[in-house]
Amino acid sequence: MKKRNAICSISLLALLIAACATPPPVVEPEPEPEPVYVEPEIVVTRYSPPKRKVETRMKDVLVRDAAYHGSTMQRVAQAAYTPIQTREDLNGHLDGLAGVFTQRTGAGLLSYGGLIAAQNPAFVDSIIDRATAEGADTLVSKLYSDPNYALTFAGAYDAARDIQAAWQDDISTFDSAAAAIKSQSYELQKDPKWKNMRAGNRKARLTKFKDAQKYSVTLPQSSQRSIAAAGTVLSTDYDGAARSAAFWQAYGKAGKPASYSNEATVSVNAAKALTLGALDVLGTSGKNSSTWIANYTVDVGLNRCLNWARLHTEQCLAAGHFKFEDAFCVAEHELKDVSECLSEGGY
Repeated sequence: MKKRNAICSISLLALLIAACATPPPVVEPEPEPEPVYVEPEIVVTRYSPPKRKVETRMKDVLVRDAAYHGSTMQRVAQAAYTPIQTREDLNGHLDGLAGVFTQRTGAGLLSYGGLIAAQNPAFVDSIIDRATAEGADTLVSKLYSDPNYALTFAGAYDAARDIQAAWQDDISTFDSAAAAIKSQSYELQKDPKWKNMRAGNRKARLTKFKDAQKYSVTLPQSSQRSIAAAGTVLSTDYDGAARSAAFWQAYGKAGKPASYSNEATVSVNAAKALTLGALDVLGTSGKNSSTWIANYTVDVGLNRCLNWARLHTEQCLAAGHFKFEDAFCVAEHELKDVSECLSEGGY
């Protein structure tokens, strides 16, 4: 009986201990992780203008007119350093410079300025960036409709200073040639061989002078290729400096003319040149745009001034009695008058 009671006591004690023991912890299941939304990666393709062969670009109105400007400046430079020794030398200056009176003079300057702008890396990079963001067609539309839109691109004012510095350098070349020819005209008056040399048939001389205005001296093919090959220069182009150097050499310059102006103002014609440069950067200055570009580069005010200079030259030639007087007509009207037209025209 005692043994049984003992067993019962032990069992009861075991039950009491078990009842008082700490129950095992309840393990809660881990919550499901919230889904993480990952933005899909958007790959933006940087705008790349269509590539065109140099031979194709050489046919563009922009490149052709810029090359015409090069041939004009070649003639002006020759007048500055070529001595007048014979009647033929003097006639060569008269007829060789006759092309300055055509409307291609203004078109050539503006086209030349456009190609200069297209070689400013900051300007070009900004155009490409905006074309990537907004679309090239949108930019072309804005350039066509707003003459000052090109000024909104980064680097535009630096590019405008490059253009204006190049134009000023060319105007200085006109002035130097005018001074050189005028100086020679005074020397010819003192030369026994020249001072009594009659001017000859003035009607025939005027006819040849007028005919000469229909023809233009072109640059060598290699120079035209260098102008066309310069193209657009981005900051990442490894050969950009070399192409630009070849471009300036085609114009008889050691490099880009230095700009000494920090003015924030841009002339109307410089803004036009920037527009042409932007179109060239976008690859839209080719055959399909030739009519628009040809119309855009017509400078009515300059053409009017050049027409007056031409009339003054013809009157000067008609009034001459001695051949050395033709040298004065070249200096005063074919060169100095044209220089003044360019300055007053905002070049």
